[in-house]
Amino acid sequence: MLINQLKEALYNLSCSPKDQIEWLKTNSLPVDELVLLFDDTYLPVKSQNILNYSLLKNLEELDITLGKMSGQQNKNIWSEESLYSNSMWGEIRILSQQALQDHSWPSESSL
Repeated sequence: MLINQLKEALYNLSCSPKDQIEWLKTNSLPVDELVLLFDDTYLPVKSQNILNYSLLKNLEELDITLGKMSGQQNKNIWSEESLYSNSMWGEIRILSQQALQDHSWPSESSL
């Protein structure tokens, strides 16, 4: 279940701004939930030591990049408009897409 939840979080991070906003509105969520859902699943999956090196490195790079977006100085990043205009979101989409395209995902039964 955690693997599928992580994949879903990555999918939401990889979507176009329009699709991200539609998902957020459908679920009545603020923009930061895109990242919180990743955080909630990535760390538990990582702690299971079931990810291969390339996938783990990609997810770590994504996690580091998301970490750079935190803090009061970056509060403008957490708006719907920013999903379209801020280059960090573009980088997040690329990293998320790369992780989803990795062919080494473990099966749910690995957990």
